[in-house]
Amino acid sequence: GDEIVLAPTNFATEQDEVFRITAINQNSITLNDSVKYYHYGANSVFTTNAGSLDVRGEVGMLSHTAGIISDHDTPGTGQIYVIQDTIDGNVILNGSLTLSNARVEGCGTGDLGNASVVIKDIIGNNPPNAITNVSFVKSGAAGVSIMRAQNVLVHSSLFYKTTNNSIYIADLGEFPKPRAVKITNNLIIGNINPYNSPNPPPTYGYKIYSSSILVTNLTKFTFKENNLLIESNIVCGETGVAFLAPGMTCSSSQESGNPGSVNLTGNIAHSSNYGYVILSKLADCLMISHFSAYKVKEALITYNSLTSFDSETKASLIANNIILTDTATGLTLNQGYNGNTSRILLKNSYIGGPSMKESYFIGPDTCKDFTAIRM
Repeated sequence: GDEIVLAPTNFATEQDEVFRITAINQNSITLNDSVKYYHYGANSVFTTNAGSLDVRGEVGMLSHTAGIISDHDTPGTGQIYVIQDTIDGNVILNGSLTLSNARVEGCGTGDLGNASVVIKDIIGNNPPNAITNVSFVKSGAAGVSIMRAQNVLVHSSLFYKTTNNSIYIADLGEFPKPRAVKITNNLIIGNINPYNSPNPPPTYGYKIYSSSILVTNLTKFTFKENNLLIESNIVCGETGVAFLAPGMTCSSSQESGNPGSVNLTGNIAHSSNYGYVILSKLADCLMISHFSAYKVKEALITYNSLTSFDSETKASLIANNIILTDTATGLTLNQGYNGNTSRILLKNSYIGGPSMKESYFIGPDTCKDFTAIRM
């Protein structure tokens, strides 16, 4: 009786399917209906010099014994709101949330402040807010919105048909930075783009098109002042951008376990329009590390204007351990022209199997018909 969702495994972003299990016989299951689309499931791992990539289609568990379900007559009306309570500027109570093994369906509506779960203005040594093994299903807004909050964990959860963003992280500068925010091992399938635009318009503001994981408004601070980990997440079926976030700084990302760095590593995008797009100018040297994408129109794009070299590497942009295969356009490492000579370093990566495709981000007049790598 459990309900599952099969992830898409092709360029078509909408080929996810929901079924109910009617019988189980050892390692074989029977579904309540026939499969409409092809879902790749061969027992094989794609191995390269840059690492390995498992390209089998994911299966998400939608069913849970506990649930928070919005009123279906008025969809998108319920939400969980975790905030801080103050009197005369003094903190008297920090909200804390532990949510696990539950299904949250149809909650949230409208803007980012009305997500299914909103964790906002939680600072200081508050108990950690933990969301683990939760299925967010068909929300009217983002699944989880983390704004000016600390000590937050979103782990091993499923986001299916959330709207605009599955996970939204922002630091608007009014409170301390988002320290100890960890987004790990989540599966995101079919985030809904409310703007219904197949290609991003000329202005690249983050509000214009959807992104499954969005990190924004960190530009007031340097990376070393933040503690944000986005690791081992899989995004598929995204009509907008799978990961729209800043890159890491070269120095902090090279220090293993540095508690002060922003770290995006081990993430995968597939069966989506855009993989990982970096639009922010946050450091003299940016690093992109351990990112994989396949069946994506444009896999990895940097769009920055950097002005100086990192003192250790003598480079302005470093990309390492990148795996991009079966993409329309592979890797675009672009710093924006600023009149200075810049060094771009690409190493320990595998980029193969692209087709001719113009870039919608850089413009068809300058990027028409390039293939795997553009610098």
